[in-house]
Amino acid sequence: MLAGVGGVSVAGLRRVGRLIAPGRDLYVGSPLDVGGVDESLGPFVAFTALDATSMTDVQLGELARALLQSGCRYSCSWGPESGRVESAFDVEVADAEVAGRPYSEDGVMTTSHEDQSLDDALWFALFAAFPPGAESAALVVITDHLWLAEIERRLADPCRFNADVIAADEESDA
Repeated sequence: MLAGVGGVSVAGLRRVGRLIAPGRDLYVGSPLDVGGVDESLGPFVAFTALDATSMTDVQLGELARALLQSGCRYSCSWGPESGRVESAFDVEVADAEVAGRPYSEDGVMTTSHEDQSLDDALWFALFAAFPPGAESAALVVITDHLWLAEIERRLADPCRFNADVIAADEESDA
């Protein structure tokens, strides 16, 4: 059940913030929380921050399928072997299209950000990732415990996070 204050759970996900424009609720959860996510979030952007080195292709496929079935229409992957995570989404999208049951008539976008910092990849998912043909009312972050505290801190104040990333980019360009 969707509610209006931080810390509220949606099928295992926990709401940790809200981005006023474009109006996205911000959720975090673990890979174990994904199975319970339902379509009440509408089309959403999924950001996975995972160490996929110990995950099998079957596990990655199940994760991708669960997120896609729940409404993920843009997947951004970050962390060790994030390219494998992106590939799992691509394979699931292609299999669904071949079977005649595409997840979206407008397609599903996928990106991998393995060579970027966590802040840069999360910033992209939050401020630049928009599903084709749909407005996204939520960002769902699936992460393991390695990055949970940092991600929650960033999403609790998205305006500050944006300013920090822009300042860091300007400093590195100078």
